[in-house]
Amino acid sequence: MAIENKLTKKLYRRLILRYLFFGSKSSLFILLLYIMWWRILYTITKIGQMKTNIPIFLGISFLLLLMFIHIIVTYRKLVKREINEDLKIVKPVHPNFWKWTVILFSLVTMVGGYYVGSNAVNFNGALAWKIQELKTETRVKLENDNFYAAKLDGILDSVKEKMELEPYLMTNDLKIDFEKDGTITDIYMYVYGFDQDRKLQSGYLIYFDKTKSNKVKIHKQDWHGEGTTVYDPNNDLSIVINMLKWIPVKDEVKRWNEEHYAVMYKGIRNWGIIREGIRYMDEKGKVIPSISAPGNSGPTISLYVPGKEDMITPQRYIYNPFFHEE
Repeated sequence: MAIENKLTKKLYRRLILRYLFFGSKSSLFILLLYIMWWRILYTITKIGQMKTNIPIFLGISFLLLLMFIHIIVTYRKLVKREINEDLKIVKPVHPNFWKWTVILFSLVTMVGGYYVGSNAVNFNGALAWKIQELKTETRVKLENDNFYAAKLDGILDSVKEKMELEPYLMTNDLKIDFEKDGTITDIYMYVYGFDQDRKLQSGYLIYFDKTKSNKVKIHKQDWHGEGTTVYDPNNDLSIVINMLKWIPVKDEVKRWNEEHYAVMYKGIRNWGIIREGIRYMDEKGKVIPSISAPGNSGPTISLYVPGKEDMITPQRYIYNPFFHEE
């Protein structure tokens, strides 16, 4: 069905745009795609699952783009026609069809925007966590990426160039992977920072993946003295730093002749009756056979071959200050 109108050029263009976007049957298809687009965007911002959702999101976005291009091309063809009293304009499915379509598009936009926006605040969704990550992330380049030379204090020196750390530091979670030649490939550690009164002020997540970036990433978490973690002088980070200085890592791994190694620290550990692969270190770095030590617990650094712990016994160094053989 068609209607005849005597139109001005401006009104004619407006009617054509209204029809193409909101008055045709294809508007329902565009609306359906638009709803799906917001639904996938909500899922991405809520729970992530990027590998699954991003291709779907891009596919829907591409279809919407194609529809938009089609509308623009059609519009440009129609506006080139000469406007006169005999010009016929395609009539909408229903006189009020375009109005309801506009209302639905507006409603979907408001609802979708609200729920996606809510995922960006108060840690309600993956988007909020990502925003927080970007706000708190600092990147530093390792001055020396050779673990044999840099040790742990070399890594921390690079971090200190970008941010000031508290006077008392502690960790229960540290792992550094390195290759046969000493090149660091992965770093993961969480460091607690305590002020002069030994109150927890900050937490630092420090990680590095050589396959993804040549810089170390640091995420700072502010505790403002309200954290529940208590400072333990027997687990101070300086103990770990000194032990890694004293342990002859390069010489120890030579006998294994593997391509990849790692050191790990999980705080103060009790090894029970286990003696194999365990050594003690005093406050000066002297290695003490485990059979001589009265206990079998303390701050422990493990040196091992990842994935081959059952075949190659890890070497574990336990800090035992002020103990001397009789």
